[in-house]
Amino acid sequence: MLDLNFVRANLPQVEEKLRARGADPAALLGDFNLLDQSRRDAITQSEQLKARRNELSQQVGALKKAEKIDPSPALGLDLAQAQIKLGKLVDAKKTLAAITGGAGKTAAAKKAAKMLAELEAKIPTVKVTVTGAANASVTIDGIEVDASGEIAVDPGDHSVGA
Repeated sequence: MLDLNFVRANLPQVEEKLRARGADPAALLGDFNLLDQSRRDAITQSEQLKARRNELSQQVGALKKAEKIDPSPALGLDLAQAQIKLGKLVDAKKTLAAITGGAGKTAAAKKAAKMLAELEAKIPTVKVTVTGAANASVTIDGIEVDASGEIAVDPGDHSVGA
């Protein structure tokens, strides 16, 4: 197996060696330079998305700390928006529900109620049916859940056990 850096630096030589072995470089390498650039671009984009996720995770942590000190609806709205951006829709739903459950109908509570209504339609659910085992405990991502109805989960892959 050849190192990508070697192929990148010595593409004509690699193609020549393939021809010498009776192989078609175009069939084996395709448009190597274009594919290599696409790969590099995808890696760069992935790293940028990871950095953004880390930034948002730090913001969520800071907002959670701030909310403990000052549980104002405005901070709760900011926290819910950051949770949504991170794909933590179930947590965002809880945050918004806490704002809407407060006394009075403030502007923040109304905004939270609107956001909550929009968010609830986006939260996927799973229904787990266990047969042949009475009182079986069900876990999703290692956390025991009540499997008597639909279970709200964040988007993405999950592991389910019983």
